[in-house]
Amino acid sequence: MDGKTITSIAAALEDNYEKILIISPASVKSTWEKELKRFVNDEEMVIVEGSKWKEAKFTIINYDILDNFYEIPTEIVNRRVRTIDDNGEITYKTVKKEIVSKKNVIINKAMSNSQLFQSKFDLIIIDEAHKLSNADSGRYKIISDLIKRSNPNGIYLLTGTMITNNPMNLYNILKIIDADITKDWQSYVKRYCDGK
Repeated sequence: MDGKTITSIAAALEDNYEKILIISPASVKSTWEKELKRFVNDEEMVIVEGSKWKEAKFTIINYDILDNFYEIPTEIVNRRVRTIDDNGEITYKTVKKEIVSKKNVIINKAMSNSQLFQSKFDLIIIDEAHKLSNADSGRYKIISDLIKRSNPNGIYLLTGTMITNNPMNLYNILKIIDADITKDWQSYVKRYCDGK
């Protein structure tokens, strides 16, 4: 294992975080467990496998099961969209679209069903963060929504592969931590993506 894992564990302990969520690929959960055992007792960590878990200082979960433990508050709304018919005429039709809700009753219900939110982690460590370069993926949406709503004191993004295809992938990763460079999308695109 490279130094990212041990460094992030040491930093989390040194900074006195009380509840730490580690999100990683399933293939490295056991590596996290092994490295954590160098620093903490077994009862201070839990590996989430697919059902509710007991609360511990360190919780390790893989990307693939996040949706079992977090519900994005969504609702279906009607949207009027402009289309062009076969004769070239502009028409309008109503379509149903799923959106992230701003209604308190929907948000409160979703958060009460979300153990990841209820656990109130003060640090989230995301291993292999380059897997979050696609803002349309389910894992990106869950992690982004969780971070926004739970507002942890710390977020560690770990990766050895920051830019997988183009600078927009890095933008999406930086957006998760609300980096200042992501505040002005047009400026970012002009500077790092040749305005594309």
